[in-house]
Amino acid sequence: MMFNELENLPSLVLSSRHDLYRYHYPGTEVKMGYIPVQQNILLRLVHFTPSGETAFPPVLFVPGLASVMDNFRETLQEMTRFFPVYYLETREKSTSIITGKAGFSVNDLVTDVCESIRQLNFKAGEYILMGYSLGATAILESIDRIPASPAAAILAEPNASFPFPGWLLFLARFARLIYLPVKPFLKWYLRKFRIDMKNDSELYNMNCRILDSADPARLAAAVRSIASYRFSPANRNELPPTLVIGASKDKFHSYDHSMHIAYILSGSRYLDLETNKKTHGPEIVHALMDFLKNTGHIEMVPETQQNISW
Repeated sequence: MMFNELENLPSLVLSSRHDLYRYHYPGTEVKMGYIPVQQNILLRLVHFTPSGETAFPPVLFVPGLASVMDNFRETLQEMTRFFPVYYLETREKSTSIITGKAGFSVNDLVTDVCESIRQLNFKAGEYILMGYSLGATAILESIDRIPASPAAAILAEPNASFPFPGWLLFLARFARLIYLPVKPFLKWYLRKFRIDMKNDSELYNMNCRILDSADPARLAAAVRSIASYRFSPANRNELPPTLVIGASKDKFHSYDHSMHIAYILSGSRYLDLETNKKTHGPEIVHALMDFLKNTGHIEMVPETQQNISW
């Protein structure tokens, strides 16, 4: 389905690709389309192509729970200078198009990742998987199911579980009715109890953008669905070269989770970028480039032909 055929969608979804200039390096070509991951679910996909020749393979970029592109502005500006990037907005985000019932579990997001890889026609060893938080967890869980193994996986602050407080899970049952009046309380709670405002204040701004742009029903359904998730290392096939990135000053995500996952994943490397400003800035792109250059058996290949209609 071509993007310009979707004439009756909300203006939020129909935002022009020309509105994306803040999220890429100057001269980058931008295309925007939708991937049907299920019969009743379309995911928005933004494709950035560097203006010049590049030695690096394309990146399938999977952001975290309800996260918005504005949170990755500095990362994308630097990444699109060197890498072709496919920015995939998973089903819980307000940009997805859902008709009928849909699940929002980690396993459902794994389906999104696997089906997107299949439809983009990526070949084994010719692309990179990169995800943040819930997106990183979905990538980690997809490794045994994806149709073609990536050249490398970059997992930024992956979650081993999602220990939401009981009161939040209770409120999530009534999200449609109470989200707007409760939103200021959620921001206050994050600022006072969950985020180190002195060392990592950017994380607060990121979460405010998420709360302001989220679809309340989908966000609540996702929170309730992923609350039971527990990472298990059992019965996993050999992983591609994997870089796990943590942020030791981030009190919102679990630094211990990142270290634990890196320890369990045989052969992976671990890097502490300390704050979300760095994990969401150009620093993480430079870390990715260094990682690829130091894993000598990864071949840099030209971009493959995809099946998506733009």
